[in-house]
Amino acid sequence: MSFIPPLMATYEDGVVYPRSFEVSDIPIGFNFTVRAWIDLPTDQQSNGTIWINTTVRSQFEPSTIFSHTSKADYQGITWQENVVSDSFDLSAAFTTGLEIFKAWFLMICAVGLSGVIIFKSIIARNQRTLEQQQHGASNQEKSTEAVADWMDKFSETKQDVTEELALEVRSEDFQEAFQSRAGAYKSTSEPVNPALTKAANTVLEFHSSNELRTSADSLLQSIQEGKVSTPHTDNTILISGKRVSIESKSGIIQPLPNDTNDDFDL
Repeated sequence: MSFIPPLMATYEDGVVYPRSFEVSDIPIGFNFTVRAWIDLPTDQQSNGTIWINTTVRSQFEPSTIFSHTSKADYQGITWQENVVSDSFDLSAAFTTGLEIFKAWFLMICAVGLSGVIIFKSIIARNQRTLEQQQHGASNQEKSTEAVADWMDKFSETKQDVTEELALEVRSEDFQEAFQSRAGAYKSTSEPVNPALTKAANTVLEFHSSNELRTSADSLLQSIQEGKVSTPHTDNTILISGKRVSIESKSGIIQPLPNDTNDDFDL
């Protein structure tokens, strides 16, 4: 059995388990707790109760005493439960870990979110710093140019450098590429014999003349069947019995037909 003295308490030196201590210069309204502990006996044959009396006495009023009594029950050997071995309990450890994780879950999420935000801000800051450096370097290059250097640019003669864009290709490679795209080489046909051409023209002319004759005969037949060549009845007053002759430029007199029923021979 022993007290657990406060930090400002004074007690005998060398005492491991103090049974009394003093506290001086206590401010008005100050509170402190008196704690004590005791080992319950485990080798008793019967059950029992331990009473602990704590007494506090004032230095200014020794007659004033504050007492507090605590008690604790203990069991004898016959009624004591079997002591559980100190083996590692996996389920208890998992349950404890789960409870700790639940208690710290929001804190872990807050730390992770803050870490992501800080990482993004660092990347953005590095990007802005790089852009500012590039912008400053470009402005510095422009400012270092003097007026004399600017005027010297007009005096410089620039030579136009012609870059040969054409690539040298062998004729064999070009021929293979062209044949792969255009297909196999086709030989030119031999010229046609002029005699055959002349015979073909003759046959075509004969067939075309026959077609013209056939179309003319059909036209004349349709005219005759439709009596298109018969004069109008009102034109009889224009027909006279006199024969009219027409003198041509050559001086030959050609008589006109007087018969109204004569047809022109086409």
